[in-house]
Amino acid sequence: MSLPNWERPIGKKLKKLKPPKPVPKQRAPAKRPNYKRILEQFTAALANLKAADRRQIPEGTLPEMMVAWALVKNKLQFQSQQREGGGQLRLGGGVVDFLVQMGSSVVVVRVNGDYWHSLPERKRKDELQAQLLRLRKYRLVDLWEHDIYVTWTEGRLIQWVADEIRSAQ
Repeated sequence: MSLPNWERPIGKKLKKLKPPKPVPKQRAPAKRPNYKRILEQFTAALANLKAADRRQIPEGTLPEMMVAWALVKNKLQFQSQQREGGGQLRLGGGVVDFLVQMGSSVVVVRVNGDYWHSLPERKRKDELQAQLLRLRKYRLVDLWEHDIYVTWTEGRLIQWVADEIRSAQ
């Protein structure tokens, strides 16, 4: 019968300690998209839209306008900057960036800026709003500024927005 390791007598047959395994290299942080180049490219793309389609793009932040452009390109029916639950004047209310009609259901699309929506207080408000919207039977999609810029740069913004909306929960 052998003794557990902690009860074995210490003797000459001690195992040599192995050197620690090398720490794997950390993945380099994602390269920050070139905002100025994206703005120039998007302005050109906006100018190439038909006038009727261009009128559907609301004034707003660049990421909001880019999402609206993708919604137009996907031929989706949407409303922008819509009050829900009484708007910001009522507890639990708010303004959502887009309401997108998908058959018999409505998908709420929220466009989140990387800085402001990462602040602790804003995170709490966003989570409360998400819970309230889901209670009202909305499907919900959060699109983040960085992801919008990256998918634009990769040339897949239109498809990505459509996929995100279709997979909304």
